[in-house]
Amino acid sequence: MSRKTVYLHLRKSGYDRFAVVKLARTRDAVTRDGDVVMPLEIELPTDFFERAAIRVHVEPMAGEER
Repeated sequence: MSRKTVYLHLRKSGYDRFAVVKLARTRDAVTRDGDVVMPLEIELPTDFFERAAIRVHVEPMAGEER
Protein backbone atom coordinates (compact mmCIF):
# COMPACT_ATOMS: atom_id res chain seq x y z
CA MET A 1 0.00 0.00 0.00
CA SER A 2 1.14 3.51 -0.72
CA ARG A 3 -0.33 6.90 0.08
CA LYS A 4 -1.22 8.82 -3.09
CA THR A 5 -3.11 11.90 -4.10
CA VAL A 6 -5.70 11.06 -6.74
CA TYR A 7 -8.29 13.33 -8.28
CA LEU A 8 -12.04 12.86 -8.25
CA HIS A 9 -13.62 14.39 -11.33
CA LEU A 10 -17.16 15.45 -10.42
CA ARG A 11 -20.04 16.54 -12.66
CA LYS A 12 -23.14 18.39 -11.48
CA SER A 13 -26.08 16.03 -11.89
CA GLY A 14 -28.93 18.26 -10.74
CA TYR A 15 -30.50 19.23 -7.41
CA ASP A 16 -27.11 20.49 -6.16
CA ARG A 17 -25.62 16.99 -6.36
CA PHE A 18 -22.46 15.85 -8.05
CA ALA A 19 -21.70 12.49 -9.67
CA VAL A 20 -18.20 11.05 -9.73
CA VAL A 21 -17.19 10.83 -13.39
CA LYS A 22 -13.76 9.30 -12.84
CA LEU A 23 -10.87 8.80 -10.47
CA ALA A 24 -7.65 9.93 -12.15
CA ARG A 25 -3.93 10.15 -11.47
CA THR A 26 -3.72 13.72 -12.75
CA ARG A 27 -5.69 16.89 -12.18
CA ASP A 28 -5.75 17.77 -15.87
CA ALA A 29 -7.30 14.61 -17.31
CA VAL A 30 -9.87 15.52 -19.98
CA THR A 31 -13.21 16.70 -18.53
CA ARG A 32 -16.18 18.76 -19.69
CA ASP A 33 -16.62 22.46 -18.96
CA GLY A 34 -18.13 22.90 -15.52
CA ASP A 35 -16.69 19.69 -14.08
CA VAL A 36 -15.09 20.00 -10.66
CA VAL A 37 -11.81 18.32 -9.75
CA MET A 38 -11.22 17.47 -6.10
CA PRO A 39 -7.90 16.14 -4.77
CA LEU A 40 -8.21 13.12 -2.50
CA GLU A 41 -5.37 11.63 -0.48
CA ILE A 42 -5.88 7.89 -0.16
CA GLU A 43 -3.95 4.72 0.56
CA LEU A 44 -3.98 2.41 -2.47
CA PRO A 45 -2.21 -0.77 -3.54
CA THR A 46 0.83 0.01 -5.69
CA ASP A 47 -0.75 -1.46 -8.84
CA PHE A 48 -4.24 -0.01 -8.24
CA PHE A 49 -4.61 1.87 -11.54
CA GLU A 50 -3.49 -1.15 -13.55
CA ARG A 51 -5.96 -3.66 -12.10
CA ALA A 52 -8.81 -2.21 -10.02
CA ALA A 53 -12.08 -0.34 -10.16
CA ILE A 54 -13.52 1.62 -7.26
CA ARG A 55 -16.95 2.89 -6.29
CA VAL A 56 -16.86 6.21 -4.42
CA HIS A 57 -19.58 7.85 -2.34
CA VAL A 58 -18.88 11.43 -1.21
CA GLU A 59 -21.04 13.27 1.32
CA PRO A 60 -20.71 16.76 2.83
CA MET A 61 -19.12 16.91 6.26
CA ALA A 62 -21.45 17.43 9.24
CA GLY A 63 -22.41 21.06 9.69
CA GLU A 64 -21.77 22.11 6.08
CA GLU A 65 -24.57 23.75 4.13
CA ARG A 66 -25.71 22.07 0.94
